Amino acid sequence: MDKKYCYQPDVATSVICWSFTFMIFLLSMLLWLEITVLQSWTIVTFIIFIVVFALQVGSRQIKLGPDRLLLNKVIKTNNESISYADISAVATAGHRLLVKTKHNEYELLMKKSNVQEVAQLLRNKIAVV
Repeated sequence: MDKKYCYQPDVATSVICWSFTFMIFLLSMLLWLEITVLQSWTIVTFIIFIVVFALQVGSRQIKLGPDRLLLNKVIKTNNESISYADISAVATAGHRLLVKTKHNEYELLMKKSNVQEVAQLLRNKIAVV
């Protein structure tokens, strides 16, 4: 059975992504304040903000499969699949999970309890492989 955990990318990437997301929100508020009545443009931009917000939160998932780690991202073509055999180190620091492979280093932000759980599961998978 695959386990799923929500994550956010490293701090710099998160700041950039969420800044663009909240720019949509600010645009909807600006339209509302400039037009001074609630119109369809304001509602449409606010709905776009809600959709982008939901995509940012809901689509970023870590899936621990039987033989590989899957990093689902907002844009599905950017999803990454990491074999447990390729993982060389797993470290935690507060809300950060650091996964080092032969070619890349991934820094993921998660809930503190999930960080410890995923790190332990990954260490167990690495030890088996």
